[in-house]
Amino acid sequence: MKRLLLILVICVAQTYQSFGQGLSNTFYDEVWSVKVKQIDDFVDRFNNEINFLKNGSLVKNKFSPETRPKLLSSLVNYDKVKDQLLVEDFIQWIYKEEFFLQLGKDNIQCELNVDAFYKQKKFNLDLILKIEVLENGAMKWVISDAKSTSFPWKTIEQNPSKFINPSNHNLRFSNLFKLINEGNDIQGMFANDFELNNFSIIVHEIIEGNLEIKEIKKIDYRISIDEKFKFLVSYFDVPSTPSGWLISEIY
Repeated sequence: MKRLLLILVICVAQTYQSFGQGLSNTFYDEVWSVKVKQIDDFVDRFNNEINFLKNGSLVKNKFSPETRPKLLSSLVNYDKVKDQLLVEDFIQWIYKEEFFLQLGKDNIQCELNVDAFYKQKKFNLDLILKIEVLENGAMKWVISDAKSTSFPWKTIEQNPSKFINPSNHNLRFSNLFKLINEGNDIQGMFANDFELNNFSIIVHEIIEGNLEIKEIKKIDYRISIDEKFKFLVSYFDVPSTPSGWLISEIY
């Protein structure tokens, strides 16, 4: 009788274990390994939850804390991030410190690489966006900066031979007419620490209708974590899993 009972207990335990493994694998395959289609999906999974709309209402599903390291690991593109120790340190720090992403914080920036045209001439341009929170709590994306390795307008270089004479005030600053109207080598009219603000020029040229954007070629999200880590989230459209929005760089 005892032997029969022991066999029965072992069979039940094995059945329960097999069911648990099957449930875990199914859960991982259907939830964790699914393509991260939207950046909102990335934020949800990073925060250890899956959210979806049902009948017009947001339904939140928070997982147990123990699942978070595995879920975070599924968001890393290991073909791009080669340092395994760095990844482990990154995941463990997020898990232990209970750090969660929140849209609307200054630590999330979006980088758009676009095909831009200035007076019909193409040049490379990166637009930096961040979320701005309004007084009523609403949020919007705003352009906060712009970068390029080849701005199409002229730079201003210091020319010591072009300046406003220190006694020119006695002549009602007559030098200004020549310097400004000639339009060349005008840096001598400005302070030594003057820097050309390309972002302001971009805003002005957009208003004037001289600058257009034809195509957004690439989108990345750069995220900072309490001065401890920074990481880049990029989109990978590949047939394997994981795919979609994944961490492509940690530093």
